[in-house]
Amino acid sequence: ETSARKAISFRDEIVTHYANWIDRAKAKGEFSPTIGTEFAAQYLFAQITNAMAQLRRGEDRAEIRPILALALSVLK
Repeated sequence: ETSARKAISFRDEIVTHYANWIDRAKAKGEFSPTIGTEFAAQYLFAQITNAMAQLRRGEDRAEIRPILALALSVLK
């Protein structure tokens, strides 16, 4: 298995966990039912991955935190 294939598999596994978490939150009324689960899971993965990349590049946490908070605020 190539490293690219492993990365895709890892990504898919994480997105699946996010989707399951979102579905549980929807069942409890804690997540908007109007936002598609798969879409939200992909979006969450993209935003968290971007924040992690910013941290790896040495960007300031104090600047990353409000950007991530804004990006995730659309999921309320």
